[in-house]
Amino acid sequence: MHAESMADVPADVDDQQQRLNDHLHALWLLWGSLTDWVQSKPHETPEAEAAMRRAAREWLEVSRDKLRWRRYFDRWLYDEMGYARPTA
Repeated sequence: MHAESMADVPADVDDQQQRLNDHLHALWLLWGSLTDWVQSKPHETPEAEAAMRRAAREWLEVSRDKLRWRRYFDRWLYDEMGYARPTA
């Protein structure tokens, strides 16, 4: 699995909107992965639900601080959910 930025966003989107789009995409990837975990491995539902609670709790801690979003998403997508880190 590989998390890409949203490269197909129209050219008239400014840098701030592009960063927001990237973060929304990261949220979508994270919560999609967490719900897929429950669906694809029902025997691991307790662990997946615990991870969901942890991700939600941590998001509430960083949601108002855009500078902390990147670390949150990097850890959750790459370290916790197993997405491949982009190269170069």
